[in-house]
This record gives sequence, C-alpha cells and structure tokens, in this order.
Amino acid sequence: MVCQGSFSRPTRSVSILLTAMVGCDGMSPTDHQSDRLANLLTARHLVALELANMALMLADPCAETSNSPFWVMEGNLEESVESCIKHSCALMLSTGVSWDVLASSREVSKQTLHRKYAHEADSAFESAQQYADMNIRDLRSELACLKVMAKHVVDELEAELAEAEAIWGDRRRQPGWWREGNPAHGWER
Repeated sequence: MVCQGSFSRPTRSVSILLTAMVGCDGMSPTDHQSDRLANLLTARHLVALELANMALMLADPCAETSNSPFWVMEGNLEESVESCIKHSCALMLSTGVSWDVLASSREVSKQTLHRKYAHEADSAFESAQQYADMNIRDLRSELACLKVMAKHVVDELEAELAEAEAIWGDRRRQPGWWREGNPAHGWER
C-alpha cells in the first residue's frame, strides 16, 4: 500500500532555483515560485501520508507486512522519516528559513545539518517539480489508503489485539515463523 522509491538525478541549489527564475513562458518569477512551492508542499504531504500509513500498519498487530522482521529491519520507517525531514528542510529553506534556524531547532551545528541534508533537500525540491503530477495522484491514493487503514484499526483493533496474543505466542514457539510459505507464521485468517 505504501509507495516507495528513490530518485537520483542532477540537482541545483534550492536558493538558485528560487531566486534566479526567469519567466520563459510568460509567468512571472512569483508565479513560478508559487507553483514550485505548491509542488514541494504536495511532495512533503505525500511522504507524510506514506509515513502515517506505515505507522497504521504497525498498529495492526496481525498484519503480515508490518510484522515481518524483514519489513521492520529493512529500514522502511527510518527511510520514510528521513524523507519527511529532507522534504521539510526543502520546504523551510524555500520559504526563507535559514540553516542556522533549522540547526538550532535540532540542537546540532549548522555545518552538521547542512552536510547531512543540503543535497537531499535540493533533490527533494527537484523531484517535487519533476514529478508534480504523479505526486498529486499518489497523494490521493495514499489518502484513500490512510482512510481505509484508519477505519480498519478503529473498527478491528480490540478484536485483533485479542487474536494477536495467540498468533504471537504461536510464532514464539515456531522456529522460522517469519519465512514465507511457513504455515506456522499465523498470517492466514
């Protein structure tokens, strides 16, 4: 349900993109800035919804995917959190927040934060522009998934928690329960 992917492409500085826009299609630099900012907001909202969907998957105690050791240990959650941070950095920088302010909010040095996120924020800004239409479609899809998953968690959590205790107890007693195809993994309902 969660859309994931990483894009690598040449990037330019966010500040250059936002301050050196030339209206080649009749749009003023302000119109370009507004469109670019809207694209970045959409991309940041998308990664936030992806993270919310992952969190709801963890709230389902019987879910196959989120309770797999492979899913948990592959770093899906950390990657999503990092993606939210880099998109948030790009958004803040695009609206005039300095690296100093961002660093002070994280209680790290400006140099440390810049070294870790400058390229990533530029990349997030560029991909938000390049994939604006796809991000809007994916945003709608993630929102639909979030609604379904939230309803499922709200409606089924108590019953699934009762069921989960038996499933996890069986898993504890079955070596290799996490292996796909193992009938003892308890994922079939």
